Amino acid sequence: MEAFLKRHGDSWRDDWARACRLHEAASRAAGAFRAPRPLRPVPEAKAILYEPLPPGETLARRLARELSSSTPARPATLELLGRVGAALAALHRHLEPVAQREAVLDPGPVPDLPADRKREAEAAFAAAPVRALHGDFGTSNVWIATDSEEIVLLDPVPSRFCPDRAAGRASAYHDVGHMASTLWGVHPVRAHLGADWSRAASWIEAFLEGYERTSGVALDRRAVDVAALCLLDAYLASLGTPGSDGRRGGGAATRVVRRLAIGRRRRLLLRRATS
Repeated sequence: MEAFLKRHGDSWRDDWARACRLHEAASRAAGAFRAPRPLRPVPEAKAILYEPLPPGETLARRLARELSSSTPARPATLELLGRVGAALAALHRHLEPVAQREAVLDPGPVPDLPADRKREAEAAFAAAPVRALHGDFGTSNVWIATDSEEIVLLDPVPSRFCPDRAAGRASAYHDVGHMASTLWGVHPVRAHLGADWSRAASWIEAFLEGYERTSGVALDRRAVDVAALCLLDAYLASLGTPGSDGRRGGGAATRVVRRLAIGRRRRLLLRRATS
């Protein structure tokens, strides 16, 4: 395979620093995960050239393929998700922040959450370790090598939904909740309305247990759900606003379907967070 070029836009300088830090963290993580080595920035293209990825696929594609089966979550998949949780814990242990600034320790606004549950979530967020975040730790940024099943972490660039794009330091729940949210969302958009969520729940529990075993941090499940809710709220709000390319995430019909699908995920998480 050949080296690949990824365009980063105006943030390419900061993203180069983040990519270098991710690769350095992987070298200290004792094999918990790998990260592609950034070869050089390409300023004229506002891009970064990376070493080739091993043959494989994203975690999102792997899980979507399993959804086509009617059987419960496979043990091998649960073991893989436990290793993904362990990889995030190792990343949190070894990743250096881009800048030393005041960290974001609260989950953010969740308008529907009762006051007592919001206070519990805020307490859990504040008690969790403050970490330099990956910032976009979802199923599309975890690469699984075909032959070795090795985990490769990609694109450590905080998404626009990350609580602190500048410093990337916050409660560990933000990265954990981001992955939980995308695990709920592996179902194809048009399948959400009739989805069976039990398999996603088992995936998330395997991921959380893997994180806990490696980090030694006990995760409050409702706080994880609140973090996922915050991400969904931010994403729902973005569907009505143009992205960086001036588009609004597809045509009107696509946006309606996405809103319905994400709305169902949101109601499910809200029930879990308030139960």
